[in-house]
Amino acid sequence: MTFLFTDIEGSTRLLHEYEGQYAELLSEHRRALRGAFAPHGGVEVDTQGDAFFVAFARAADAVAAAVDGQAALRDGPVRVRMGLHTGEPTVTDDGYVGLDIHRAARIAAAGHGGQVLLSQPTRDLLAGVTARDLGEHRLKDLSAPERLFQLGEGEFPRLKTLHQTNLPIPATPFLGRQRELDEVLRLQSPALGGDLARRPRGDQSIDCDRKDRPQRDTYRNSGDHRQAIELPRRLPAREPEDVALRHD
Repeated sequence: MTFLFTDIEGSTRLLHEYEGQYAELLSEHRRALRGAFAPHGGVEVDTQGDAFFVAFARAADAVAAAVDGQAALRDGPVRVRMGLHTGEPTVTDDGYVGLDIHRAARIAAAGHGGQVLLSQPTRDLLAGVTARDLGEHRLKDLSAPERLFQLGEGEFPRLKTLHQTNLPIPATPFLGRQRELDEVLRLQSPALGGDLARRPRGDQSIDCDRKDRPQRDTYRNSGDHRQAIELPRRLPAREPEDVALRHD
């Protein structure tokens, strides 16, 4: 099932600009979109203010409805952003529920008036459709980035997704979680004795029995969030046949 979300761009500006005429503009926008969605089998799930939530059985029908909807509004002052996503939501007595619904809404919110955005699952179901790959984008409240596509070849500003600002992107997801990192290091430090991954290439030494390790080294690398991890002393490597495994 494919979900189509729409939203008027700059609705507050239109309200101030047209004042008493805005209610008629809003009604005309609704009539135009309903007239575009219904012939393609669109089921109007919800309408709130200046937004539509419509469901389609096929992705191709949803795309055709979006194209017709944008064409119906092309000559008017109202510009609408649209987002489409295909998924399998849970059906309840109150309607559709699931992450796919939120994903479709977030995709629509990332676009601009006159623009139609598609998710990767929707794009994969379409044949003979021109869609520009916009790359991966982080969307609000979604943990993983989404690969988005733009229907058609129109030119629009950058998507309104996370990190599309001049603010620095955090260098690590662990920023501000030093206490948790310290706790993880404390719990793991007994198991990190003689960590081979930290040895320079060509180091052919192996660790001795940890019961006796009077010689200790300290490794500190703030970039890896490691602190004062004690390493056991090492003995020269032996041939495999000379090394006996002991099972306690």
